[in-house]
Formats: sequence, C-alpha cells, structure tokens
Amino acid sequence: GGEKATQAVATGTDTEITWGSPDYDTSSGFASNRWTPGIQARYFIYCGGVVDGLDDAKSLYCQMRRNGVLLLTSQVHSGTDSSITSFCSGMVQLGPSDYVSIFMSHNHGSDRNVVGGTNPGCFFGGFRVSGML
Repeated sequence: GGEKATQAVATGTDTEITWGSPDYDTSSGFASNRWTPGIQARYFIYCGGVVDGLDDAKSLYCQMRRNGVLLLTSQVHSGTDSSITSFCSGMVQLGPSDYVSIFMSHNHGSDRNVVGGTNPGCFFGGFRVSGML
C-alpha cells in the first residue's frame, strides 16, 4: 500500500490496521483496512508493521485475518528498548467476497504506535497465483 498514518495500538489489544491509498489495486478491492480481491483463487498475501519503543523482552504480534478469522500470525520479541518489525506471509484461498485484514498487538504495558509515513517496514499486499484454485 501507499503511505500509512501513525496509528496507536493499545497494549494487549488486537487492533485492525488502517492503510493509506494503495500503490496498486488492479481489482479495486482495497478499502482503508481491508482487501477484497473479488475472484476465487489462491493468493500470496504479505504484511508487516513496525512499532517503536517496546521494552526489553516484550512481544509484537502481526495477524492476517480472512473475514475477521485468524489465518496467519507471527510474533517477535524485542531484545532491547527498540523499534521492531513483525511480519507474516503465506498462501491463502479466498472466495470472491472474502476479505483480508491485518491486526497488530503487543504487550508493552501502555499504548505504542505502529509507525506511519513511508517506513518500508509497514506494508500490506498480495497477488493471485495463476493456475491454482
């Protein structure tokens, strides 16, 4: 997607991430926080987000959901008070009205921001894999 605004994520709360205008949207299926490809097929979907200032031994979680139900997840632990990136990717089967959305959470103990701007660590995309159903 395109440039993302900074977004607060409360500690211990799965937060749906809102994205800026996409760089490419050939199916016209993107709407701020969800992508609906509109064609039944297998897709390779990828996403990631950067959160600043997580304390030592805290975790950042990235979740990919289909119609609000968890598909894929990843977890990253911070080694020092730092910015960390959590990302996940994989092949998923989507029907014509299925949508994919990205959630992030952490256990810092207070709100933290998913970094905004053009940070390359914040991304969400996907593409159809031809010849596979």
